[in-house]
This record gives sequence, C-alpha cells and structure tokens, in this order.
Amino acid sequence: MPYIYDRIISVMKKEIKLISNVNQTTDEIEKAQNKKFALAGKINMKMSPIDSFALDAALIGVKSAAANSIFSFSRNMGKAFYPYITQTLPVVVNHFEDHMKLIRKKCLKSVNNMVMACQNENDCADILENSLPQMLESMNCRIKVADNNELHYIWKHLLKSLRILTGPVLSEKLVADIINQAAKTITLCKELKQKVFNQFGDIDECDEEKQDQFQEEFDTVNQLMEIVMDVSVKLLMLYGDKIEGLLGNGIAPYYYDTLKNKDAHLKESLYSLCFFDTFLEYCSNDFFNKAATDLMSVFVDFSKSFEDPFVLQSAAFGIGVIARRMDTNTFSQAKEEILKVLSAIVLDKNAYSDEDRACATDNAVGAIGKIALFHGLPNDKLSEDILSKFLSLMPLKNDCTEAQAIHKMLLEEIANKNKFLSECNQEIQNQLINALENIKKEATNNPELEILDDKGQQLLGNIL
Repeated sequence: MPYIYDRIISVMKKEIKLISNVNQTTDEIEKAQNKKFALAGKINMKMSPIDSFALDAALIGVKSAAANSIFSFSRNMGKAFYPYITQTLPVVVNHFEDHMKLIRKKCLKSVNNMVMACQNENDCADILENSLPQMLESMNCRIKVADNNELHYIWKHLLKSLRILTGPVLSEKLVADIINQAAKTITLCKELKQKVFNQFGDIDECDEEKQDQFQEEFDTVNQLMEIVMDVSVKLLMLYGDKIEGLLGNGIAPYYYDTLKNKDAHLKESLYSLCFFDTFLEYCSNDFFNKAATDLMSVFVDFSKSFEDPFVLQSAAFGIGVIARRMDTNTFSQAKEEILKVLSAIVLDKNAYSDEDRACATDNAVGAIGKIALFHGLPNDKLSEDILSKFLSLMPLKNDCTEAQAIHKMLLEEIANKNKFLSECNQEIQNQLINALENIKKEATNNPELEILDDKGQQLLGNIL
C-alpha cells in the first residue's frame, strides 16, 4: 500500500501544462502537435472570457484516476487512512482550483473523508484550518463567474466537515472568514434571483411550461440561501453569542427582510424561519431581547397558515424557543393569542394526517409545554389548564428530535423541582405521573422511535 499510494501522490503532483492558446498561429499549434500532443489528445477548455487553452488529455486522464483513487482510499479505509493524511492533504488542497471539475470535486470529497478519519476533534480542526482557507478562495472564484452550482457544491462539502465537529475548535479568524464568505454568497443569491425574475417577468401570466422552467431556475439559485442557512445554524450551535455580531450584521438582515416580504416564496420563508429559530436559541440575552418581540409576531403569523407543514413546524418551534427564554411579564402580553394559535394547530382535524403534519403538531405541543413550565403561575386556573393539556398529549412520537428535547425538558424540570410543577394540585400531579408512565411505555415498546436520548432515559429511570 505505501508504495502504491506514493505513486498516486506523485501523479497528482504533476503539472498539467497549457499546450496552446487560440490566439497562436497555425505554425505554433503544429509545433505543439509535433511534441506528440495529437489533436485528439487535446481538450479545449474555457479558462476566461478571453483565452482558451488546449491541455494534455493523457495526463488529465491519469490525474483524474489518481484523484479518484485518493478519494476511494480515504473513503474505504475509514480511520485506517489517518497515517496518510499528512502527505495527502496538501496535494488535494492544491487541486481545489484544478482545471478539471472532476478532480476538484474528488479533492473536496477527500477532505471530508480525512476529517472522518481523525482520531479527535483537534485533528479535525488541523485539517480544516489547512484546507478551508483554500476552499473559501475557491468560492471566491465561483462567485466572480456566478457559478452557483459549483459554489453550492463547495459549501455542501464545507458543511459536511463542520457537522462532524461538536465543539468550537476552529480559530476565530477562520470562523469569521466563513461567515464573510457566506455574506458574499447571499449577495450573489440575491443578484441571481433578480435575474431570474427579470427573465420571466410576471410569472402569473406565463404558461405552465414557463412556470415550471421558472421554478426550476429559481430553486437552483435558492439552494444557496438554504446552504448558507445550514452553515449558519451549525456555527451558531458551536459558537453561540461569539458570532452573533458577524451573523447579525452580515446575514441576518437578508433572512429578516425575507420574512417580512409578503411575496417571498415558500422555501425562502422556511429557510428564514429556520435561521431565526436557531439564532434566537443560541444568541446572547441582549440580542434576544432586541429581536424576540418582533420575531414572535412573525412566528405567530406563519403559525396561522397551514399551507406548508414544514413552515408550520418551524414557526411553532420558534414560538417555543421564545417562550423558553422570554421573561414572563413580557410574554404575558401575547400569551393568550399564542395559545389560541398553538391550540388550533393541535386540534385541527389534520393534525396527525401525515408524517410531516404530525411533526408540526409535535412542535406546537412542545411550545405549549414550554409555556406551561416556564410561564405557569401558582394557583392560576389557566396555567393549570395549559399544563394539563400538555401532559395529556404526552408522549411525542413523530418528530424524534423534538420528542427527545421536550421529554428531557419535562424530566429536568421535575428533577430541578420546578416551582409551578411542585405546587400543582393532586389531580395535576397524578396526570404528571401518568404522562411519565406513557413516555416510558412508548420508549420501551417502540425503541425505534427514539423518543428519549441517553440523558432522558437516565432521568426517567431516576424518577420512575
């Protein structure tokens, strides 16, 4: 293996030289051909608006095979590839801007495999510190030529590496550079969307074929909005309020304007809701207090429309995020309207009609639970009714992520002797025990639903 792999690396290091320029004379082209570069062995590639070049196809083929071999070895060997990272990483990074798209893509994918092969997070960070700067520079090249497809491809693989991380191990400078590049990507996304709108004009006046074409082109561009949202969410989960200023100034305004735009497309609204769901969950108290009241009204408005279950789910989740963090005096001003909206979601005849709608309902139940546990008032009939309603809907079992979070939240509040819970009447106490028994029964009988994480199982075991 070492000898074979060394040979692969040596092939990757070979430089593919430019053979001819379209502006060359016939004699110059013939001289290139006389160097055993036959016409059939040349590939014309557009390198810039001005120049086209012919490249050595034979070497391109060999290097493409070498890049594919590196990718295959790094993927199939898993953790066993770790010893080869040191010699491999500089080579693949140097090919992020290779002439051939196939080589560029294989090298990006190989970096993901190397991150997966690492023994610990510090090793992962070393790889990313030494590869992401060049990856970000590759994005710059794609932005300059408005190549949204390959730009999205690079972002996708950057995100794949970030998702492996569980802690804030990247340098502040690198994180700032990622966010700055995300802001540039959003700017390009806006420009490309406008071009699509200008191209098709009033889409309502177009025939069905034109409308389908518009939707296809719009979705292709809009994927940049989605990937930037995904990257932002992951960075927020890792760095929280340390990056809120960068995100708040560079990216958040675009998503906020989208939420306020009555003509925004459904997916644009969805990505914007998802962005602020996470932003509000992880930002500092100062940022939260500035934004929460305004965004609460936005979440409530979106929760009144049952047009799309994913939008409904994100809006209901956002209400829950705010309910958990907002002080009771401020929250009480909108509490009645919010409960009506959430109850309408839960009581709707289609609340559990299909998997997607059921997940939205679970998030609405979770929001009701947060209102009950964090805004319940002792000796208050309405507060007890809210808690009773929440407990009667236990366990959640459609959205496993929300189910785990809400069940654990309830168990933690019991363990922490939540004041409102501990002072409820005996009827509510009995209902609470019944809810816990139902959660335990569901988790035991249907473990594939994964309604409890490890911490939740431990807490439940301590109580029952």
